[in-house]
Amino acid sequence: MRRQLIIAGFTVLACGLAVGLLLLIGQVARLSLMTAERYQLPFQAIDSPTPPGMERGAFLAEVRYYGQLPDPLPLLDDQLSDKLAQAFARHPWVERVEQVQLGPGRRVQVQLRLRTAVLAVRLPDGTIRAVDRSGILLPRGADTHALPLLVATSTPPGPGRPWGDRQVETAAHVAHLLGPYQDEWRFNHFAWQGDVLLLRRGPRSGPVVVWGEADGDHAARLRRLIDSAAKLEAGEGTIDLRE
Repeated sequence: MRRQLIIAGFTVLACGLAVGLLLLIGQVARLSLMTAERYQLPFQAIDSPTPPGMERGAFLAEVRYYGQLPDPLPLLDDQLSDKLAQAFARHPWVERVEQVQLGPGRRVQVQLRLRTAVLAVRLPDGTIRAVDRSGILLPRGADTHALPLLVATSTPPGPGRPWGDRQVETAAHVAHLLGPYQDEWRFNHFAWQGDVLLLRRGPRSGPVVVWGEADGDHAARLRRLIDSAAKLEAGEGTIDLRE
Protein backbone atom coordinates (compact mmCIF):
# COMPACT_ATOMS: atom_id res chain seq x y z
CA MET A 1 0.00 0.00 0.00
CA ARG A 2 2.81 2.37 0.92
CA ARG A 3 4.59 1.59 -2.34
CA GLN A 4 1.45 2.40 -4.31
CA LEU A 5 1.13 5.76 -2.55
CA ILE A 6 4.73 6.62 -3.38
CA ILE A 7 4.24 5.67 -7.02
CA ALA A 8 1.03 7.74 -7.15
CA GLY A 9 2.85 10.72 -5.62
CA PHE A 10 5.66 10.54 -8.15
CA THR A 11 3.07 10.21 -10.94
CA VAL A 12 1.26 13.39 -9.79
CA LEU A 13 4.58 15.21 -9.46
CA ALA A 14 5.65 14.11 -12.94
CA CYS A 15 2.33 15.24 -14.41
CA GLY A 16 2.66 18.59 -12.67
CA LEU A 17 6.17 19.06 -14.02
CA ALA A 18 4.99 18.12 -17.50
CA VAL A 19 2.12 20.61 -17.38
CA GLY A 20 4.43 23.34 -16.09
CA LEU A 21 6.90 22.60 -18.85
CA LEU A 22 4.15 22.81 -21.47
CA LEU A 23 2.97 26.16 -20.08
CA LEU A 24 6.53 27.47 -20.13
CA ILE A 25 6.99 26.33 -23.72
CA GLY A 26 3.67 28.03 -24.60
CA GLN A 27 4.77 31.29 -23.00
CA VAL A 28 8.11 31.23 -24.80
CA ALA A 29 6.36 30.50 -28.08
CA ARG A 30 3.89 33.36 -27.48
CA LEU A 31 6.70 35.78 -26.70
CA SER A 32 8.41 34.70 -29.88
CA LEU A 33 5.23 35.31 -31.88
CA MET A 34 4.71 38.74 -30.29
CA THR A 35 8.02 39.90 -31.70
CA ALA A 36 7.34 38.39 -35.14
CA GLU A 37 6.74 41.03 -37.80
CA ARG A 38 3.36 39.68 -38.87
CA TYR A 39 2.03 40.14 -35.32
CA GLN A 40 3.24 43.74 -34.97
CA LEU A 41 1.78 47.01 -36.24
CA PRO A 42 3.52 50.36 -36.74
CA PHE A 43 1.95 52.90 -34.38
CA GLN A 44 1.35 55.28 -37.28
CA ALA A 45 -0.90 52.66 -38.90
CA ILE A 46 -3.60 53.11 -36.23
CA ASP A 47 -6.86 54.29 -37.75
CA SER A 48 -8.30 57.13 -35.68
CA PRO A 49 -9.84 60.61 -36.05
CA THR A 50 -7.42 63.55 -36.06
CA PRO A 51 -7.98 66.80 -34.14
CA PRO A 52 -8.54 69.93 -36.27
CA GLY A 53 -5.34 71.68 -37.22
CA MET A 54 -3.13 68.68 -36.42
CA GLU A 55 -1.34 66.33 -38.75
CA ARG A 56 -2.24 62.70 -38.20
CA GLY A 57 1.37 61.63 -37.62
CA ALA A 58 1.94 64.33 -35.01
CA PHE A 59 -1.26 63.39 -33.16
CA LEU A 60 -0.39 59.69 -33.03
CA ALA A 61 3.16 60.49 -31.93
CA GLU A 62 1.77 62.51 -29.00
CA VAL A 63 -0.65 59.71 -28.09
CA ARG A 64 2.22 57.24 -28.06
CA TYR A 65 4.21 59.60 -25.83
CA TYR A 66 1.33 60.01 -23.36
CA GLY A 67 0.87 56.24 -23.16
CA GLN A 68 4.57 55.31 -23.21
CA LEU A 69 3.74 52.64 -25.78
CA PRO A 70 6.17 50.70 -27.98
CA ASP A 71 6.50 51.07 -31.73
CA PRO A 72 5.63 48.75 -33.38
CA LEU A 73 2.70 47.53 -31.33
CA PRO A 74 2.57 43.85 -30.27
CA LEU A 75 -0.85 42.75 -31.55
CA LEU A 76 -0.86 39.62 -29.38
CA ASP A 77 -0.67 41.65 -26.18
CA ASP A 78 -3.85 40.78 -24.26
CA GLN A 79 -3.91 44.28 -22.71
CA LEU A 80 -3.31 46.20 -25.93
CA SER A 81 -6.88 47.55 -26.20
CA ASP A 82 -6.80 48.88 -22.64
CA LYS A 83 -3.35 50.40 -23.09
CA LEU A 84 -4.41 52.18 -26.27
CA ALA A 85 -7.63 53.45 -24.68
CA GLN A 86 -5.68 54.89 -21.75
CA ALA A 87 -3.08 56.49 -24.02
CA PHE A 88 -5.65 58.21 -26.24
CA ALA A 89 -7.70 59.32 -23.22
CA ARG A 90 -4.67 61.19 -21.85
CA HIS A 91 -4.43 63.42 -24.91
CA PRO A 92 -5.83 66.96 -24.31
CA TRP A 93 -7.84 66.85 -27.55
CA VAL A 94 -9.69 63.66 -26.58
CA GLU A 95 -12.94 64.03 -24.68
CA ARG A 96 -13.72 60.30 -24.64
CA VAL A 97 -12.49 57.05 -26.14
CA GLU A 98 -15.57 55.39 -27.59
CA GLN A 99 -14.05 52.07 -28.67
CA VAL A 100 -10.81 50.30 -29.58
CA GLN A 101 -11.16 47.57 -32.18
CA LEU A 102 -8.46 45.06 -33.06
CA GLY A 103 -9.52 43.65 -36.40
CA PRO A 104 -8.18 41.13 -38.86
CA GLY A 105 -5.42 42.00 -41.26
CA ARG A 106 -3.37 43.78 -38.60
CA ARG A 107 -5.93 46.55 -38.27
CA VAL A 108 -6.39 48.73 -35.18
CA GLN A 109 -9.24 51.25 -35.20
CA VAL A 110 -9.86 53.74 -32.41
CA GLN A 111 -13.15 55.64 -32.23
CA LEU A 112 -12.91 58.95 -30.39
CA ARG A 113 -15.01 61.87 -29.33
CA LEU A 114 -12.75 64.87 -29.80
CA ARG A 115 -13.15 68.15 -27.95
CA THR A 116 -14.58 71.09 -29.90
CA ALA A 117 -13.33 74.64 -29.41
CA VAL A 118 -16.25 76.94 -28.53
CA LEU A 119 -14.67 79.99 -26.89
CA ALA A 120 -11.46 82.00 -27.25
CA VAL A 121 -10.03 83.32 -24.00
CA ARG A 122 -7.46 86.10 -23.73
CA LEU A 123 -5.09 85.43 -20.84
CA PRO A 124 -3.56 88.19 -18.68
CA ASP A 125 -0.34 87.98 -20.73
CA GLY A 126 -2.26 88.63 -23.97
CA THR A 127 -2.14 85.05 -25.22
CA ILE A 128 -5.39 83.78 -26.72
CA ARG A 129 -6.32 80.16 -26.14
CA ALA A 130 -9.37 78.02 -26.92
CA VAL A 131 -11.53 76.04 -24.51
CA ASP A 132 -14.22 73.43 -25.06
CA ARG A 133 -17.79 73.48 -23.75
CA SER A 134 -16.65 72.48 -20.25
CA GLY A 135 -13.99 75.17 -20.04
CA ILE A 136 -11.17 72.67 -20.61
CA LEU A 137 -8.08 74.24 -22.12
CA LEU A 138 -7.20 72.95 -25.59
CA PRO A 139 -3.67 72.66 -27.04
CA ARG A 140 -2.04 75.72 -28.57
CA GLY A 141 -2.84 74.63 -32.12
CA ALA A 142 -6.59 75.05 -31.59
CA ASP A 143 -7.98 77.69 -33.95
CA THR A 144 -9.53 80.69 -32.16
CA HIS A 145 -10.27 83.05 -35.06
CA ALA A 146 -13.98 82.28 -35.54
CA LEU A 147 -14.78 81.97 -31.83
CA PRO A 148 -16.37 84.49 -29.47
CA LEU A 149 -13.79 86.16 -27.22
CA LEU A 150 -13.68 86.45 -23.44
CA VAL A 151 -11.01 88.35 -21.53
CA ALA A 152 -9.98 86.37 -18.45
CA THR A 153 -8.22 87.48 -15.28
CA SER A 154 -6.95 84.00 -14.41
CA THR A 155 -4.45 81.53 -15.85
CA PRO A 156 -5.36 77.91 -16.73
CA PRO A 157 -3.47 74.96 -15.23
CA GLY A 158 -2.62 73.24 -18.53
CA PRO A 159 -4.05 71.62 -21.68
CA GLY A 160 -6.67 68.95 -21.14
CA ARG A 161 -7.63 70.25 -17.69
CA PRO A 162 -10.54 72.44 -16.55
CA TRP A 163 -9.67 76.13 -16.35
CA GLY A 164 -10.76 76.27 -12.71
CA ASP A 165 -12.38 79.70 -13.15
CA ARG A 166 -16.16 79.62 -12.87
CA GLN A 167 -16.59 82.65 -15.11
CA VAL A 168 -14.55 81.07 -17.91
CA GLU A 169 -16.34 77.74 -17.56
CA THR A 170 -19.78 79.38 -17.52
CA ALA A 171 -18.95 81.48 -20.59
CA ALA A 172 -17.76 78.32 -22.37
CA HIS A 173 -21.05 76.59 -21.56
CA VAL A 174 -23.02 79.57 -22.89
CA ALA A 175 -20.90 79.70 -26.05
CA HIS A 176 -21.69 76.02 -26.61
CA LEU A 177 -25.43 76.68 -26.24
CA LEU A 178 -25.25 79.59 -28.70
CA GLY A 179 -23.21 77.62 -31.24
CA PRO A 180 -26.09 76.55 -33.54
CA TYR A 181 -27.29 80.19 -33.75
CA GLN A 182 -23.99 82.02 -34.08
CA ASP A 183 -24.06 82.34 -37.88
CA GLU A 184 -27.18 84.48 -37.44
CA TRP A 185 -26.59 86.16 -34.07
CA ARG A 186 -22.80 86.71 -34.20
CA PHE A 187 -22.16 87.30 -30.49
CA ASN A 188 -18.40 87.71 -30.75
CA HIS A 189 -17.63 89.36 -27.41
CA PHE A 190 -18.36 87.94 -23.96
CA ALA A 191 -17.66 90.03 -20.86
CA TRP A 192 -18.36 89.80 -17.15
CA GLN A 193 -19.67 92.92 -15.44
CA GLY A 194 -19.32 91.97 -11.84
CA ASP A 195 -21.20 88.67 -11.56
CA VAL A 196 -23.25 89.22 -14.72
CA LEU A 197 -22.32 87.86 -18.15
CA LEU A 198 -22.90 90.24 -21.09
CA LEU A 199 -22.94 89.28 -24.78
CA ARG A 200 -22.31 91.67 -27.69
CA ARG A 201 -21.59 91.48 -31.39
CA GLY A 202 -18.67 93.85 -31.05
CA PRO A 203 -16.79 95.50 -28.17
CA ARG A 204 -19.16 98.48 -28.35
CA SER A 205 -21.65 97.60 -31.08
CA GLY A 206 -24.96 95.81 -31.47
CA PRO A 207 -27.55 94.91 -28.87
CA VAL A 208 -26.40 94.13 -25.35
CA VAL A 209 -27.65 90.78 -24.08
CA VAL A 210 -27.65 90.52 -20.31
CA TRP A 211 -27.27 86.79 -19.93
CA GLY A 212 -27.07 86.78 -16.15
CA GLU A 213 -25.13 85.16 -13.34
CA ALA A 214 -23.26 81.87 -13.43
CA ASP A 215 -26.08 80.21 -11.51
CA GLY A 216 -29.46 79.73 -13.12
CA ASP A 217 -31.21 77.90 -15.91
CA HIS A 218 -29.07 78.60 -18.97
CA ALA A 219 -31.34 76.59 -21.27
CA ALA A 220 -34.29 78.76 -20.21
CA ARG A 221 -32.27 81.90 -20.94
CA LEU A 222 -31.52 80.58 -24.41
CA ARG A 223 -35.24 80.05 -25.02
CA ARG A 224 -35.96 83.63 -23.94
CA LEU A 225 -33.25 84.87 -26.30
CA ILE A 226 -34.79 82.91 -29.18
CA ASP A 227 -38.13 84.56 -28.36
CA SER A 228 -36.39 87.95 -28.60
CA ALA A 229 -35.27 87.37 -32.20
CA ALA A 230 -37.04 90.53 -33.42
CA LYS A 231 -35.01 92.69 -31.04
CA LEU A 232 -31.83 91.01 -32.20
CA GLU A 233 -32.66 91.77 -35.82
CA ALA A 234 -33.22 95.42 -34.95
CA GLY A 235 -29.71 95.49 -33.54
CA GLU A 236 -30.52 97.99 -30.81
CA GLY A 237 -31.16 98.21 -27.09
CA THR A 238 -30.68 95.78 -24.25
CA ILE A 239 -32.14 92.32 -23.90
CA ASP A 240 -32.24 91.14 -20.29
CA LEU A 241 -32.63 87.37 -20.01
CA ARG A 242 -32.75 87.28 -16.22
CA GLU A 243 -36.03 86.35 -14.59
